[in-house]
Amino acid sequence: MRIALCVCLALLILASCAKEEQTLVGFMGPLSGPKSQFGISVKNGLELAVREVNASGGVQGRRVRLIIEDDRGDIEEVAACFDRLMKRGNISAVIGEVTSSASLIVAAACESTKVPMITPSATSPRVTRTGRYVFKVCFGDPFQGEAIARFCASNLGFRRAAILSDRESEYSQGLAGRFKEVFSELGGDVVAEQFFSEGDVDFQPQLLSIGESHPQILFVPGYYTEAALITRQALDAGVRLPIIGGDGWDSKELLTIGGDAVEGSYFVGHFWKGDSQEMVKRFVDAYRARFGENPDGFAALGYDSALMLVRALRRVAMRDPASFSTLGSVRGRSATPKELETARERLRQAISETSEFAGVTGVITLDEEGNAVKPAKFFKIEGHEFKYVGIVNP
Repeated sequence: MRIALCVCLALLILASCAKEEQTLVGFMGPLSGPKSQFGISVKNGLELAVREVNASGGVQGRRVRLIIEDDRGDIEEVAACFDRLMKRGNISAVIGEVTSSASLIVAAACESTKVPMITPSATSPRVTRTGRYVFKVCFGDPFQGEAIARFCASNLGFRRAAILSDRESEYSQGLAGRFKEVFSELGGDVVAEQFFSEGDVDFQPQLLSIGESHPQILFVPGYYTEAALITRQALDAGVRLPIIGGDGWDSKELLTIGGDAVEGSYFVGHFWKGDSQEMVKRFVDAYRARFGENPDGFAALGYDSALMLVRALRRVAMRDPASFSTLGSVRGRSATPKELETARERLRQAISETSEFAGVTGVITLDEEGNAVKPAKFFKIEGHEFKYVGIVNP
């Protein structure tokens, strides 16, 4: 009886240890606040990817565990959120943040602590220029701004444009500057440029001024909340012209807030749910089954971020099993700071080697600065749906 009891106890201990052998991946982003739809979509994509990876055996038999922190999209909260995340275990890498302004803070923290970071959607070029440990799955603002200018000039045939941008936003100003530069190079003329600040709700003065310049299209490089209000107020002000935005428009909330006013508008995105590729179909079906709605571009970017990281973790597991073990969370063993630094460096190197990674947002190759080189997809809002209308390649 005593022997049997000891055997059962030993098995329970082994099962407990096996359960605790996990690779911890941190995620931080806005899960509440005005940009929460971005953060929630990314989190959903991450969770779906991690669920699929674990269902297929994890990484070398070890489960991946997602550790989540909500920074509310508050710049003042981001650094403290990162500190909380790092105290929750041997975090192998951080996925996040979601916006460029917040990601600049996270990137500096990851670089100083030598923790690999993958941002799904922070498009500012300054994010990856922070250092060697920072990577992105999305295309960057320089290419995005160029792609929008090329689409307006070449695909739509417009020669007169106006810009209404957030004067304090890294994202908005980066897109506006690149658009203006390339649109002018293509023979276009930016006939008016107006500004707003985050939190503004009255855009009538800027829109009326823009209308007096008679542009053919208005570029609004902002997020879905401002974009929806601007399109509604443009209609009310009698400023009737096509409006185009960046990837910050890619949210179902744009349709909810904007209603009929957003009809006929365009925006650039990373993902098309109607893509005929089998992996995209599987992703869309799995996302619908789990969350009861179609995935948006941010969900797809979250999904690709997780799978790109898992691919790198598998590479580390094959090359350096000891470092891979250090990245795990096992009771009774505490990695030394040097061991953890070495293991994270191995993972950083593996991520930097990403080439021809087939994701649901496209085939991803990272350049020497850690930026994803990939095409931009364009959508037109028709019948309260996002209709795919074209692509601009790098």
